[in-house]
Amino acid sequence: MQFTLHTTSASGRQEAATAGWWVARQDGLVRVDVAGGSGGQQVAAEEALEAYRRLGLADLRYDERWVLVLSAKYPGSSDPLQTAANGSNTFYFSDILTFHEDLVQRLYDVNVKMLRTADWGKQGGRDLWFTVADPGGLTSAAEAEAWCAARFPELSGEVLQNQCLPRRMRAPHHS
Repeated sequence: MQFTLHTTSASGRQEAATAGWWVARQDGLVRVDVAGGSGGQQVAAEEALEAYRRLGLADLRYDERWVLVLSAKYPGSSDPLQTAANGSNTFYFSDILTFHEDLVQRLYDVNVKMLRTADWGKQGGRDLWFTVADPGGLTSAAEAEAWCAARFPELSGEVLQNQCLPRRMRAPHHS
């Protein structure tokens, strides 16, 4: 949703600012996420992410194969180990989109998908936007970790695990 806030100072000067916000349900509570940057830019970025998601869902298979989570963010999330396109550690829709597109370019020879929490794996918690790499042929967590180390040689330890986390491709479930 977008809104415009009009203000008038004591001296009579009028100003207006446009902002965006999103309502999300989490653990039975309604939360309001306020987008950073201009509202229109955030709405356009969310629409682009949703378009990438639809593409990713078109050929999604739940077959327990190993894939890599390259990013798991929600608008307003902070990650002290990564820098958003806005220069901070806080990610908004436009930052999530830029991060996803950068990873798609970097891993041009790998199937990279945009998914959301409801699309796969254990359900519950926040509604995250996931960038998931599916290189195919990974038969174990150890192989997946080796793939991560080879594809992100500039990273190691906690920073590598934060950037490239092995996970099985499972259907949505609650247990």
